[in-house]
This record gives sequence, structure tokens and C-alpha cells, in this order.
Amino acid sequence: MLKRLTGDDDRSGVGDAVLDDLPPGPFTVAWQREPGWTMPAPGWVDGLITAGETSAAAVTFTVLPTWPFATVRLEAGSYTMGSAAPEPGREADEGPRHEVTLTRPLLVATTELTNGQWDAVVRGRVDDPTIANQPVVDVTWYQAVEFCNAMSAADGLTAAYAINGPQVAWNPDADGWRLPTEAEWEAFCRAGTQGSLSDGELSRLDMEVDPVLSFFGWSAANSDNQVKPVRTLLPNPMGLYDVHGNLLEWCWDRYGVSYYTADPATDPTGPVTGSDRVLRGGSFADANQRLRCAARAYLDPGAAVGIVGLRPVRNAPVVKSGGK
Repeated sequence: MLKRLTGDDDRSGVGDAVLDDLPPGPFTVAWQREPGWTMPAPGWVDGLITAGETSAAAVTFTVLPTWPFATVRLEAGSYTMGSAAPEPGREADEGPRHEVTLTRPLLVATTELTNGQWDAVVRGRVDDPTIANQPVVDVTWYQAVEFCNAMSAADGLTAAYAINGPQVAWNPDADGWRLPTEAEWEAFCRAGTQGSLSDGELSRLDMEVDPVLSFFGWSAANSDNQVKPVRTLLPNPMGLYDVHGNLLEWCWDRYGVSYYTADPATDPTGPVTGSDRVLRGGSFADANQRLRCAARAYLDPGAAVGIVGLRPVRNAPVVKSGGK
């Protein structure tokens, strides 16, 4: 851990450090926050150097516990999809703006899938406990659907996918874990809002810090071009973290540039043909514009990229009236 000694003359060191030839007098050893580790309180140690004697200071860092897997519920209903023509940063494939009806309530993971959560189901992907709370990256679309099936098996649920090599068939009635459709993704990202962001309006489209987005979205403006641990910024109104930025998230749908002009009004699932799959949310490496609710991206399903991950969902049990 980085520790800094301040007094009459400043020194710095990483890990164990022996500092010789310091003048007698008071000193302070302070340390900075390190991703994946606790921040020992209060953040510094005071001491006194006496002439001819040695003074020592030490603190103990521990690995942060892994965030447990948790979900929030998205109810069935009608939701806005796409952006309005005047929205700054709007791309042609985001229109026309329209209403879609989702007939299946969902359980949505509160965070992008983390390394620790992946390893709880499929062992051996990550051996560094300090990145357990960072989201899984370099996951292809095919690996994502395979993981969803493995997660379903671990939870005793019916697999959502029948996988035969590159051919993947989805059973929409299965209760197992799966990728969201593009319409479902935008519904839980927006969380009932209508603006360019789920918590307000974007004023900076570039790679400079936006006064609204910076509170809940990791982009090229504030990420230092690094993936961040989940739950380090504020969630959207639905309680979902990093729907704006950090990682692009795989969706079920194939990508179609003009799909919104002809998509079904009820439970759209994307074009029936096409090679690329949809990504949503923007990433830590993107300009702010790409983190808007309606912004769309796409990628070859066999590509593994360091700015792409996943957020599992599954069909939620239907709550019957009267509690029966």
C-alpha cells in the first residue's frame, strides 16, 4: 500500500519502507485508498522521532468482502424506448422514439456481474481476490449465455438457452438466468424516466466531467481509463449500479440499424437475422455521449473486449392479486 511520511521533509514509499537520515521531530504516516482493500481508519498515524532512536509505524490492509449477488424487480408494463429528435448526441439508430410493452416482470442484477460472482458459479477465472468486486470483462456473447445457463443450473432453474455450437435458441418462458433484451435493458436503465440519463440530463457529450453523469457513471471523463469496482458510484432510481458506463453490457438482440422503424410493440427481441449483438450502457473508455439511456452499440458475439461485460436477468414470479 502507498504510504506517505510528512514532516520537515516529505518521503514516499510502497509497501515496507525504511527511511534513513530523518531529522528528529514529529511525523505523520498517511496512506491512500487502494481498490479492493479496506481503508484503515483514520487514514494516518502520528509519531515522534527521537535523536539516536528508531521509530516505527504500521497499518494493516485487508481484502474487501465480495458483494453478494442481488436483484431488483422490474414490473411488466409499457416503457419508452429510443431518443427524441432534439436530444443532444442522438444517433440515427435511436429513433423513432416509441413505446414498448413488456409482458414479463424481471429480476435484474443490481450490478454488472463481478469476478467474485462469476467464480462462485464457474471456478478458476480470477485468482486475485482484490479484483473480486470488479466486473467480469473480456466475455464474449457466447460465454455470457453459457454462464447464464450455468448460473441457472446452480440455482435449480430451467435453462433459458439451448446451445448447439454457435446456434443459440432462447426459451422466453424459462425461469433461468439470461441476458436482457434491448427493450428490457432500456426499461430498467431509464427506471421510468424520460431524459437522456436516468438521473437527469447530460450537458457534456465529450470526455470532460459532466456535472450530473459524474455522480453515477464511469466514462472516459472520470475513470482514468480503468474499469472500476461495482457500487462505487450512485445507483439509478431503480437501485441499479453502473447502467451508465463502467462496462458495455451484452443484450440478447441482434443489432439492426433501422430496427426501431418496424420492431413489435410487445416484447421486441431484435431482428431475426444479423451477425452482431447489441451492447448497451457505454463504458469507462467512452465519451459521455455513449452513456445515454438510448445509446446503442454492437459487437461480433465471438469478440472478447476489455470494456464489455454482462448483467444477468431472469423472469420474475408473477405476483397474483390477493397474495395467493
